[in-house]
Amino acid sequence: MQLYGMDKELIEIYNLHNIESIKLWDLVLNGTGKMMVIPTLLVTYDGGKYLNLSAKDKNFRVFVQKVVEVYQNEKDNLLEDGLTDPFRLRPRINIDEKTQEILLSGRLEQLDEIYSFYDGKDSYDSSLLFQIDEVKLLLPMIEYHIKNLYSFTDRVVTFDEGLSGYRDNYVINGQIDGIEVSFPLQFHKIDNDEYEIYVGGQRETLGIRIKFSKDAIGVELIIPAYNLVSSYLYHITKGAPKVTHEIKKKGLPVAFEDRDLEVTVNEWENLADLDYDNSLIWYRLPWGALYGVSNTIKEVSETEKVVGIHNMIIDSNNNSFSRREYYAKTYIRNKTVAVDALEMVMDEVKKTINGVCISQSEGIYAIETGFTDKVLGSSGYYDEKLKNRYFYHLCQSKEGIKGIGRDSLKPVGKDDRVLQASDMLNKAAMLKLVKGE
Repeated sequence: MQLYGMDKELIEIYNLHNIESIKLWDLVLNGTGKMMVIPTLLVTYDGGKYLNLSAKDKNFRVFVQKVVEVYQNEKDNLLEDGLTDPFRLRPRINIDEKTQEILLSGRLEQLDEIYSFYDGKDSYDSSLLFQIDEVKLLLPMIEYHIKNLYSFTDRVVTFDEGLSGYRDNYVINGQIDGIEVSFPLQFHKIDNDEYEIYVGGQRETLGIRIKFSKDAIGVELIIPAYNLVSSYLYHITKGAPKVTHEIKKKGLPVAFEDRDLEVTVNEWENLADLDYDNSLIWYRLPWGALYGVSNTIKEVSETEKVVGIHNMIIDSNNNSFSRREYYAKTYIRNKTVAVDALEMVMDEVKKTINGVCISQSEGIYAIETGFTDKVLGSSGYYDEKLKNRYFYHLCQSKEGIKGIGRDSLKPVGKDDRVLQASDMLNKAAMLKLVKGE
């Protein structure tokens, strides 16, 4: 057996504590006759140790994240306690105003609120929900785009409510030109943000690719039999979302649409504020889902700024709902004659909350929160406690998902004998748990 150890430099970074000074400066290189200015961070800590990394070093991003995290924890504390330094002669952390402003302006002010709801709660390394629950949550989006594509043809496609099937293979019923049809549906999950779906009709198979990113939703439909491609992009431009839709046949454009989404009132505020309070501007997606947006820009200097992005998508289907969220702040320095451009994610959060009804008669809901690993600038806490982890809560609501609220959520875990997906189907046991019995 061969044991692979962690990068020695990474071990030093992760063990960073007792910070004494922090300095962000520019390293000037002129070895090839061309001046290059590289941002560099120097930290002394724990009795004279130091780490000095530039943006060219492979661990620079992790280093910045750790320095910000430790500085937040230690900035108001003296390095010595009352026993070792009774006269308080040791100074606080030495950091100049410019370095402090850059580091802290990139910090998520609401980060602790996002994390605190899950802090100390039991979690799982895989989802306990069934695949069909996820397919049902995507169904309104899938059906809308199929119907919209066929609205550009001489055929009319409609769908009935409901979905049947199991493990990658499902059936939805509907009509083509008024004739009853069963549509077989194959479902493939690439990862938490990307899906491939194949829907078969009487004459052709339709391929659908759905991809969620930090500031966009992409949907592509392909009918190989007709060499037809329909692409939809719901993306944020100048702080507001819009939809761009293009249809191509044999590579040539036959239809194009580019319009802003409508501002709307969020009727699902209880779901938006399920684990912390937030304030977003809401827009209506064409299949009925809501897109919440908040973009901020803080000017640090004439050439430096911190850009904040907070997006949330809320969708519902009968007695289930889905909430996808992205939250980040990025430090950006523009290129000038004296310095090179720099873009650095200071912190990042990406999560999905799915809620499904496990007992309609009793109004019991299982709510899953999953934190993805597809983030570049996550904090040490995120990496250690949240990344690739799933948290579960139960809720009883006689008003459907309208009655689900933060105060009514009951956390559940392994100590409650919830060990696998089938345990969630035990309605009697779940009712006892949600009532605290």
